[in-house]
Amino acid sequence: MLELNAALTGSADYLFCRIDEAVADYRAAHPLARLISLGIGDITQPLAPVAAAALRTAAAEMASPAGVRGYGPAGGYPFLQTALAHQYEGLSCPVLPDEITVTAGSKDALGGLFALFSPAVPVWVCDPVYPAYRDCALAAGHRVHTLPCRAENGFLPCPEEITEPGLIVLCTPNNPTGAVMTRAELQRWVDRALAGGSLLLVDTAYAAFVTDNSLPRSIYAVPEAHRCAIELGSFSKSDGFTGLRCGWVVVPEACGCAGAWRRWLGSHSNGISYPVQRAAEAALSPTGLRQRGRALGVYRRNAERMLDFFTRRSVPCTGGENAPYLWVRCPDGGDSWGWFRRLLEECGVICAPGAGFGAMGEGWLRFTAFGKNAATAEALRRMDRLF
Repeated sequence: MLELNAALTGSADYLFCRIDEAVADYRAAHPLARLISLGIGDITQPLAPVAAAALRTAAAEMASPAGVRGYGPAGGYPFLQTALAHQYEGLSCPVLPDEITVTAGSKDALGGLFALFSPAVPVWVCDPVYPAYRDCALAAGHRVHTLPCRAENGFLPCPEEITEPGLIVLCTPNNPTGAVMTRAELQRWVDRALAGGSLLLVDTAYAAFVTDNSLPRSIYAVPEAHRCAIELGSFSKSDGFTGLRCGWVVVPEACGCAGAWRRWLGSHSNGISYPVQRAAEAALSPTGLRQRGRALGVYRRNAERMLDFFTRRSVPCTGGENAPYLWVRCPDGGDSWGWFRRLLEECGVICAPGAGFGAMGEGWLRFTAFGKNAATAEALRRMDRLF
């Protein structure tokens, strides 16, 4: 047998696959148990009506002789690139439509972005961190270094910890900790990248959850960021596209790798489907943004309720404000997988153990606000005696 990529065979399975397996084992042993998931960050609110209508219309269009469409542009249809570019108007760094690539969500773009650079280029990821960053970088052959995110620093990484130039992956609002970087904090990262020759990969998948207008929703709110930063965005959580799959990547010409990105796209992508892109365009319309607000309101109420629950019980936690995640300290300093199992077995509540996000996550649990309001309230009621 041919030798397999060691990055795919020498480590534990993807965190959420391990959670799914543990839950499946529990269900098999307790078939009547009613479980409530606050663990996987999947949506529960329906697609915005205007987006669903656009999806149906586009599919019907393709079913007519005049509307037949084959392969689309690898970078996305201009109508959606233009709509996405409007989001960046008024920021310090201009974003042109042809610098935007429509993708099947941010996770699918990560492997391509890491593939642009020599395996000799190191990748810096936060710890704790969304595990896909590390896994995709390792699969592309990069050395991966960690940036410890400590409780005493609000679980934010420090630019001073970078010891050699490379690709630096940031996520704000953060998954899993819910921490959000201020403009001044992002400025420090831009300054560090420009001074040291690094490139920032900034995941803004949860930017729509930011309600504090003093907090930036894009790295391009920082002057000169277009020279050193690539940004990833997603419709998944804000617009209910986890099942449709649509996101985008901004690769500015000034950052020096736009040509390589276009070359990679040419050989790896035939574009995202036309109906999905029409639905995404509709989601960005004034009507779509109003309808988005209804779903976000449900998730924000969950986050507020969970934050109040843990705060009233003096349980240390971050997130829940401007982010759909709460990062909660395990009671009595317990280990996170142990508390994951205890919550599952004693409360029928699914969370995500912090150790699955990195060594610095041990002793913490991640809860998501993506449930329905009634289910979230019931989960908190069940957990009351344990916290």
